[in-house]
Amino acid sequence: FALLPNGKVDPRSAVGMLLAFARRHPGFTPTGTFYVISSMFERGDGPHLLDELATLGFELGDHTFDHANLGSLDAAGVQREIVRGARMITDAVPEAKVWTLALPYGIYPRDRRLALRGRWDGQAYDYHGVFTVAGVPSPSPFSIKFDPLSIPRIESHPWRGDEDLGSGYWLRYLKQHPEERYVSDGDPRTVSFPRIFAGAVGHRYEKRENPY
Repeated sequence: FALLPNGKVDPRSAVGMLLAFARRHPGFTPTGTFYVISSMFERGDGPHLLDELATLGFELGDHTFDHANLGSLDAAGVQREIVRGARMITDAVPEAKVWTLALPYGIYPRDRRLALRGRWDGQAYDYHGVFTVAGVPSPSPFSIKFDPLSIPRIESHPWRGDEDLGSGYWLRYLKQHPEERYVSDGDPRTVSFPRIFAGAVGHRYEKRENPY
């Protein structure tokens, strides 16, 4: 995300591309989560950029304050890093709701539960999800396979040499295997799925099942 000198969104940035796509395709909602660390504030415009992102409807997520290796910290240090990361967001955007944590380097604290909930300096956090680094596409949140403590992120650039084994690979894969995609039926009151997947819906959503 970047702004031009005139204050408008840079069309070459990811946000600019999403907004342009939305203008060309009515009904598409440009959205995403931006994970924040303290280094983005070094130029002095960090709070303004976060406020602009929130105004545009994007979510702000905790990535710890210093992009810390949580596996190397004691319990108090883990909770301090996570709380300071959340405070950095809400100090800039007081109305922001911080729902998720993205693990720096994909490394969990020794007590994995501290990635979801904890407390430091009188402030508690209780996140809805924790994101890892690389992996396969995530199961639907309605699936019994969905684990809010381990939601995979897919990198959006080539890695392991020049071959794109990140988002490019998985976008091609899902295009070739449409039966593996989850597509919402558009009704928040129901979870629709082919009858062959009976029993695959998480228990908390059983009353919303709509097999076909």
